[in-house]
Amino acid sequence: MLFNSKEDVMEKKMNRQTVIMISLAVALIISLSYIALGWYQNYIAQQQNTIFQQGYQQGAVYGYQQAVLQLLNQASTCKAVPVTANNVTLNLIATECLQANQ
Repeated sequence: MLFNSKEDVMEKKMNRQTVIMISLAVALIISLSYIALGWYQNYIAQQQNTIFQQGYQQGAVYGYQQAVLQLLNQASTCKAVPVTANNVTLNLIATECLQANQ
């Protein structure tokens, strides 16, 4: 039994090749999983960014609408409403109020 037979040598080669193949398959699966995880995280980040931008735009539009409604409500009281933009201030008043005073 000091000498290995051809069958023993062949069996050891097969075992070694099997271990190498399994190791390569596991490494491939891990690599593909890592790449897929990166793509998935990028996709989720893009979705969240899109939702954030849509929410921001809707909030901005809502804010402008509320500001205009507030100006209209204040102007309808027939009192001057000061409005400032770019360091310029104007007093707004509804034209209906001016016609009613004449």
